[in-house]
Amino acid sequence: MGSRNLTLLSITLITIMSCKDEVALRDVIPPEVIEVSPANNSSNVGKDVVIEVTFSEPIDQNSINEESVRLLFEENEIDGSLTYDNQFHKLIFTPTQMLNFYTQYVVELSADISDTAQNTVESMTWSFMTLPELEPASYEVAFTAAWSAETHPIDFPSNPHFSGLIGMTHSEDTILFRPGKLASTGIKDMAERGSKSALISEMEQMIVTGSAHHIISGGGINPSPSQVTLKFNVELPHSLVSIVTMIAPSPDWFVAAEGVNLYKDGKWVSDSTVFVKSYDSGTDNGSTFTSANEATNPFVPIFEINSPPLATNGTVVPLGSMKFTRIAD
Repeated sequence: MGSRNLTLLSITLITIMSCKDEVALRDVIPPEVIEVSPANNSSNVGKDVVIEVTFSEPIDQNSINEESVRLLFEENEIDGSLTYDNQFHKLIFTPTQMLNFYTQYVVELSADISDTAQNTVESMTWSFMTLPELEPASYEVAFTAAWSAETHPIDFPSNPHFSGLIGMTHSEDTILFRPGKLASTGIKDMAERGSKSALISEMEQMIVTGSAHHIISGGGINPSPSQVTLKFNVELPHSLVSIVTMIAPSPDWFVAAEGVNLYKDGKWVSDSTVFVKSYDSGTDNGSTFTSANEATNPFVPIFEINSPPLATNGTVVPLGSMKFTRIAD
């Protein structure tokens, strides 16, 4: 074989080997996600969380767009800004708002993201739970009395009113009163005379034992219908509220919002409205608004009223409602 032919053969072999080396060196491995923060199924994540995705190699920044990372709450997408840290191969999503307490969020990573050789990452989804709300909260309660001759026409008194609101914040295993149980001295005095002092003493003792925390006390309504409001604080584990007020005039009747829980699903509720129920404290035998005092002997357990003059055809239309509204910190 001539020298010319040998030279051509060598050049051809070198060219073939070079092409093979180029194929062998070409990047065909897609980038991998080596870490996400917060981690999948993590809990107690802060409301100011920043989402981070770390890759195994540099990412082509031209492949990153607003759909590359999505933060979702149920069907709602949370707005945010997206940046890329080339030094650490990290994609960073910063929400434009604080997240909600004790809420599950889902993060979606798009499969359009690619490395510099245009190998695309595998899409993925993960979730995390934010921390529950543990700090105290402030509320306003509005008692709206609807009691009138139109709502309760039977034997309606000439001076309908309610005594000053009185109640407390307390834990789940504590009660201010309970239907089927005998009235305390405090409930008796409140229901018969609108007096708060004995009931306040009883609640102060509950605070000493740790079963209650704040006493709630405010003005009454005179005449009805009308509205009165007052503010109070509440904190864990005393997230329940009970408030009572005397129906006046009456023998021993009162209305109540009993055991209203202001903390649900790991956070304080924004508002809650309850229609007050009407109760007989079981300490006076009177059957009309203006009956003379006649003590029940012995006392009978507290019971919900379902007879005239408050009831019509066996039903008592609520004498009003209490709306609890959280006050912004």
